[in-house]
Amino acid sequence: MMPALLKEYIKFCEIRTTYLKDQVINLEGLNWSYPTTILPLGDFILSKGNMNTYKPPLKQNVKRYIDMMIDEKSIALASDNYCPIAKIPKDTLNRENALTHLFELQDHGNGCGGENAYKYIIEELVDNIYQHSKFKNAFVMAQSYPIKGFIEICFYDNGVSIQGAYRDHELNFDALTALSSALNGLSTKSKERGFGLGSTVGIVTQLLKGKWLIVSSSAAISIEKGIATGYKLSDDLNLDGTLISIRLPLTSEKFDIYSFLNGIRTDLSAIIKKQ
Repeated sequence: MMPALLKEYIKFCEIRTTYLKDQVINLEGLNWSYPTTILPLGDFILSKGNMNTYKPPLKQNVKRYIDMMIDEKSIALASDNYCPIAKIPKDTLNRENALTHLFELQDHGNGCGGENAYKYIIEELVDNIYQHSKFKNAFVMAQSYPIKGFIEICFYDNGVSIQGAYRDHELNFDALTALSSALNGLSTKSKERGFGLGSTVGIVTQLLKGKWLIVSSSAAISIEKGIATGYKLSDDLNLDGTLISIRLPLTSEKFDIYSFLNGIRTDLSAIIKKQ
């Protein structure tokens, strides 16, 4: 069975492929989507700059939702359950203002593992964008699903990709090796190991029992139920930049991330299988 987050990413790619053939962003058949589809789709729609190429969903509730999520003004209308697409500013001094509502979701993260764990995940993923991606545009979006029992948070930047970041430091990995190296903590600052993405993926998948998807350039790694699977992507699934999506279970339990980090041993290389 295809991992849930990967399935949502592929939904975006199918819409993009249709546009490349017909020059129309056709969402008429879209019944529902999660942030993993909507965030890159929102950027794609806005980047075209011509709404004559856009056919909205036929279902009015889906159309209203998509319109609200991709409207930059909607952040002022954000609720306790969602954070519309928010642009991560180039200037790090302004990042806290851009992320304010995201930090406040689920009672400041106390509804999905505790404030420390929740904010650590967000800060680390945003830091990673600033430190490595050389992005022109970067975005984040989140939606909580109380009935389904999880919150989904998605980050996307159109920077150099993880493979490109390694190549900038003369580490000439293929795209999938670059992803697995990043999750295993291989730093671009030196050939030594650090926490970085490894600590974040460990907290999400091992401590909080959540789901993880990372797509960058021509590769992806999905982690669900403790199983990591690596994918070499076909051309129609490639991504300029990097997308990271996570699903965290909704829970009132508070997790001690610091004890976890002190003992973390994230080594995915033995269980990633190429497909």
